[in-house]
Amino acid sequence: MGASLEQSLRTSSWERLVKQRTYSSRDGYEYSSYVLVKEMTRTPFNAEELQQGKRADFAYFIPVVIIDPKNDSYFSNRNNLQKLGFAPYKIRRIPMPLEATESATINLKPDNKVEIVVRHDVLTLDNDDQTAKIIALCNNLSIGVRHQSGDYFARISSFPHTSFPTFPGRTGALLNHSRELALAEEIARSHKYDIEILFGREAYLGMAPSSDYDFYVSTNQSVSLPPNVNLGGRCLACNEPSVTREHCSPKWLADRYSVEPLVARILCKSCNSWFGKNLEEPVADMFQKGMPIDFKTLSKWSIKTAITMSVAAGSIVDPNWLPKLRDNQIPQGLKVYWLFRVECG
Repeated sequence: MGASLEQSLRTSSWERLVKQRTYSSRDGYEYSSYVLVKEMTRTPFNAEELQQGKRADFAYFIPVVIIDPKNDSYFSNRNNLQKLGFAPYKIRRIPMPLEATESATINLKPDNKVEIVVRHDVLTLDNDDQTAKIIALCNNLSIGVRHQSGDYFARISSFPHTSFPTFPGRTGALLNHSRELALAEEIARSHKYDIEILFGREAYLGMAPSSDYDFYVSTNQSVSLPPNVNLGGRCLACNEPSVTREHCSPKWLADRYSVEPLVARILCKSCNSWFGKNLEEPVADMFQKGMPIDFKTLSKWSIKTAITMSVAAGSIVDPNWLPKLRDNQIPQGLKVYWLFRVECG
């Protein structure tokens, strides 16, 4: 069985899928409108000065329409969906391919209603539906079909198609305890926000991981770290409903060079303590006290550091990796290589 967007969001601390309305089509199946609120972090880059700015949280508001097809209908056939440009959903991905399908279009009507034409089917959204307001603003839409083998999604853009998905967004954290009650208010005014390109090519359906990478800077003169990272209220290692401050980049290493560490609220107190005692402290002793190097512990520490720093940056990681490390095991498929000596000519 394939993945379901709603199932995926149950394990995500930085996404919410908020239903707006349910409609009935002329052919008798139902479709519903949603707004997907997705929080990411991004870093501005000044190409002229070759400098990165300070990382910041950013919230995107993505209009989504999901079809619930009847059995034996056109949309219930997986081959038909693939012909229309729909891609199977993968956990933690943005629910759309990067390229817009040519088999569907968006029509903005004079009465401000939004018509979504897929093949010969016409799906209409009311003019006061918040999803319709966002579509009218950005001319982009994620459309999905609930299939028995998993969800399938396509991106629709009105002609001329935009090269990249663009949606309303704003800077600042949103999906944490202090802002959770304001989520509905944020969605209600999201159609008034500036249109932004949703970054992260590798985050889309059907996209291979990119060879591009971002980097952190933390020196005595320059700092490029995401501030006050809070990805929700559940521990990513054990799913406990409380989190504490976790030093993703080691505090002992940051203190040694008098720079700022990267801190994020992603682990509970128990898991934070366990990783500190079993990985952080032994590795710190290897570097600072000359203790014998235990490459297995050092490997686990390297993986844990890479994962937590990636999570703090909004990157997509396998949700099983941190729980596996918490069980004192190296996650399957991950390897660490060590270079013992570098010779300079």
